Amino acid sequence: MPVDRKPKHEKNKSTGVVKKKPAPSTASKGPERRPTSKPGVSSSLKPKPASKPKPTPRPSVTSSKPEPTASRPSARASTGRPAAAGAAAAGAAAAGAAAAAGAMTAEEIDSQLHELAEEVTFTDEKTAVADLEGGIADLQEQVAHVRSLGYRYKNYLERKLETLEKKWREAEPTVRRELNVAENELAPMYDRVAQSRNARQVADLRARVDAARSSINAAFSNVRQTFYQTGQQIKEVVWLLEQVDEASFDLASGENPVQAVEAEWVDYGSEEPEGVLYLTDQRLIFEQKQKVATKKVLFVTTESEIVQELLLETPVDTIDEVKTSKKGVLGGKKFLDIAFSGGNVLGAKFQIKGQDNEAWATLVKHVTSGEISRERFVFEGEDLEAEQAALEEAFAEAPTQCSSCGAPVEVDMGAERQVTCEYCGTIMRW
Repeated sequence: MPVDRKPKHEKNKSTGVVKKKPAPSTASKGPERRPTSKPGVSSSLKPKPASKPKPTPRPSVTSSKPEPTASRPSARASTGRPAAAGAAAAGAAAAGAAAAAGAMTAEEIDSQLHELAEEVTFTDEKTAVADLEGGIADLQEQVAHVRSLGYRYKNYLERKLETLEKKWREAEPTVRRELNVAENELAPMYDRVAQSRNARQVADLRARVDAARSSINAAFSNVRQTFYQTGQQIKEVVWLLEQVDEASFDLASGENPVQAVEAEWVDYGSEEPEGVLYLTDQRLIFEQKQKVATKKVLFVTTESEIVQELLLETPVDTIDEVKTSKKGVLGGKKFLDIAFSGGNVLGAKFQIKGQDNEAWATLVKHVTSGEISRERFVFEGEDLEAEQAALEEAFAEAPTQCSSCGAPVEVDMGAERQVTCEYCGTIMRW
């Protein structure tokens, strides 16, 4: 963080001293000499040089894991890429270091030293390494747990984690070696630069630290990014199953949840209920689930209750269109817009929280088109032929005409086990 520090000494532009012309020389004519000091100004009035501020101390950070004691590796790493990337970054950074140093003020030197004190310990990189070390196994256990609870989708999770573990084992030696070398070289260099406070040395240290971090991250940036992304995907599945367990409604026979998200139904009416938006392989469901004030004193809530109520459920085949929209200053508010055919609700606008609108729109389209079946997980020992036979038997019992108006209805096997009469809107389940 930049340090807000004013210079201790400022030049007084008005000294209050009247400049006088030098007295004419009485010596013989000849080449006129230039005075060696500024005439008319006493040496006692010259500004004193600013004293050097104390150097910013570097925090001591000790790695929680023992680091290898191998000697410094050659410029060519095992894959060649990290070293090449580091060399390129170092060359580019060093090219501008000299120019940057010439324009660096005392405040900028303070700011740079403050930032570098943290960066030369490579805390962010060490944290990522520690997360990866035991985190992949933890994620594998979580996936096994959600499968044991019957979660049917995102069949790519198991293979994704296997590939992630393999790539991390390949990259780990290079990452640890480069971390060790960089910290051993740059930490002592920081101590020397903090003492000297030389602008050129500060700029050179900045270039070296940036090059080292670039080289380290190049060795495992893809692994690191994929690890955190996969962790978020699994976290969303765990939360989904928790919400389904607490829901006020039941899933239909053969219905499986796909995704859920906290949402606000913004065009519901005068109120904008908050709750959970569910997407299953058969229905889109919105359940209000929020704390509502029941008593207020001077605008302060004194009593409240949790309202949990099913406000929307519709078969996925009634979804005509799904898209995203923006509203507000610079499009700061993002929405998920869904249009329906038939039923009492023709459309709904949701503001979802903590997940991506575009990803949700794509997921809804995958479900309505049937493409979601490609992500269906097959449990060990599961008989797909028997499952297909049971499915055909269940749909053999589907209604062929509306139970209210008697109009004919058509049911697509493999969709939800309910159908909406396109004539009168009656919903029939079996």
